Amino acid sequence: MKTKNDAGSKKGTLILLLFILLFGGVLRFYGLQTQSFWNDELASWEISQYNTLTDVIQKGVCPDVHPPGYQTLLFFIEKYIGDSETILRFPSALAGVFSILLIFLLGKTLYSRREALIAAGLMAVSWCPIFYSQEARSYSLLLLFTQITTLLWISLLRNVQDEEKKWKPLVLAGYIVSAIIICYLHYFGLFVIALHGLGLFVVCLKQKKNLLPVVLLYVPIFLAYIPWLPTMFEHLSKGPIWIVPPKFYHLTDYYNFCFNHTTYIILILSVFYLLFFISRVKKCASPEERKAMFTLSNPTFILLLWFIIPVATVYIKSRISVPIMTNRNLIISLPPLYLLLARSISALSLKSRTINLVAFSVVALIFIDLVFVKKYYSTPEKEQIREAVQHIIKNNPDNALIIGYAYNPKFFNYYFCKLNSDRRIDLSGGEEKDIQPITEALKTNNAQYIWFITEHREPEEKFVRYLKDNYHLRTFKKYIGAKVWLFERKNPQPKP
Repeated sequence: MKTKNDAGSKKGTLILLLFILLFGGVLRFYGLQTQSFWNDELASWEISQYNTLTDVIQKGVCPDVHPPGYQTLLFFIEKYIGDSETILRFPSALAGVFSILLIFLLGKTLYSRREALIAAGLMAVSWCPIFYSQEARSYSLLLLFTQITTLLWISLLRNVQDEEKKWKPLVLAGYIVSAIIICYLHYFGLFVIALHGLGLFVVCLKQKKNLLPVVLLYVPIFLAYIPWLPTMFEHLSKGPIWIVPPKFYHLTDYYNFCFNHTTYIILILSVFYLLFFISRVKKCASPEERKAMFTLSNPTFILLLWFIIPVATVYIKSRISVPIMTNRNLIISLPPLYLLLARSISALSLKSRTINLVAFSVVALIFIDLVFVKKYYSTPEKEQIREAVQHIIKNNPDNALIIGYAYNPKFFNYYFCKLNSDRRIDLSGGEEKDIQPITEALKTNNAQYIWFITEHREPEEKFVRYLKDNYHLRTFKKYIGAKVWLFERKNPQPKP
């Protein structure tokens, strides 16, 4: 029978959760357009620019190294709504807000309302989930659907562990649909579903009665993914060429990435983790208790596996074959880290009010570090492509020609267009092999001035030297991830 205290506690939890969601929403939607699109966001925009979805997939996604789910979403947004920074980042921000709700539901399912609220607070104010909630890439949605599928998987896991429990049709359908979505969002989403399947299979080794239902559960997911398998194998065979094999310090760097890259915060939070795991070890005095601790019926063990297995697997794979380890790819292991921290704080041997004060202080400290120390909303963190283009527009002399050096010159033209300029990139180049064709092009052009703009890539020294030998350097401007030179002709014709 429910008491008035229970009802009051639930009401208080709901009010606090709504406040956290509102606060986290403000942090995600505020300043969506403040920072320029960087290289990868412009790649997302450009891939989804084709006239038909078929072209988006065949001409845009297939040459890339990601599945087509996110680009399909952007295709419809660009076609029917728009392609500004705010519009293209909006789905990520919305997913970020729902991620706060999902980690609350996970915490409540695994532990209690207290851990759920602490974890939601951590998700609401931490740099990592906020940053990717303000980026036109798939990572915020990957974080969201990792939590959705895992929440449903936990329900399925409990069904498998208890043969008397009936399978819930809505849970089954929800897991299948969300699993298909996450597999098409990102290859690390496919990795999450593979780990889910492995976990259920391990439990089924003892509960063999449920082996067939588990196999049947993954059949529609596999069938839905069959059309993409040939492209997936092609993508996985080449991998992203820019990722280097990780060193051991990359493991600690990921831990830093999850907590604002702030040393004093990481040291403080590490103490909570350490105290919690020491207390867990002390409580496991008997063999039975130790055995119970390392089972999939133990929430803490589930979270440890959720954090450790993806990180360790990706690290090892990146060391022995094609490197795939990046912090943003491992955003799938972010929720268990926050949930374990919430549990570590909640399990302190302190009075309830003191624990609440400690939890509030931790969340407040992370928020203060984000806004007032790191100055997240006033300090540029992304490549300043927009600012570099603005510099050309504001200082553009008559009879000037623009040379661009980027993975795609359209990235510059996006901002020339958005800033209402009729200028576009005239020539593309920045390497030694580009000198001869650019020399030939300049012979037929009487431009007195040459702009040279780069983003995300460093031009070769011989190319820059070629410009300096043939033109007077008038101005040079350096931005985050972008550079702009203005040269004035000094010779009748440039020499290669």
